[in-house]
Amino acid sequence: MYFLTYFSTRKYPSTASVYKILKAMPGVGQEVILGLFRKLGISIHSRIDELNSGQLKMATCVVENLCTFEDMRRIRIKVMRTHLRYGSYRGIRIRQGLPFNGGRTHSNAKNARKKLYLK
Repeated sequence: MYFLTYFSTRKYPSTASVYKILKAMPGVGQEVILGLFRKLGISIHSRIDELNSGQLKMATCVVENLCTFEDMRRIRIKVMRTHLRYGSYRGIRIRQGLPFNGGRTHSNAKNARKKLYLK
C-alpha cells in the first residue's frame, strides 16, 4: 500500500523515484537533477517516501523556482504580443507570418510562414 505525496504541486505515489519524476518535467535537465541530488545529499535511486520532510520541502522549493519549458513559452508569447501591440517592425513581420529575426523568405522560410497561434 502506498500513499500519494504532493511534489511540486502534483500528486505522485510515494514509491515513485524522484529521478524519474524530475526527468519527466519539461525544462529540467540532467545537470539540474544531479545538482539537486548533491545539494540534498541523497542517492539517485531514492524514492519519495525515503526523503524526510526537510528534504522534500527543499526539493519542491528548488523545482518550483526553475524556469521550465511552459514558463519559457509563456514569456516568448508575451514578448510577441508586446511587439504586435506596439506595431514595431518585428510585430508587423509576426502578424504577416514572416520570419521576424531576419532570414531569407524566397527559398527557405517555409516553417516561419506557418500560422503562429498566440493563445
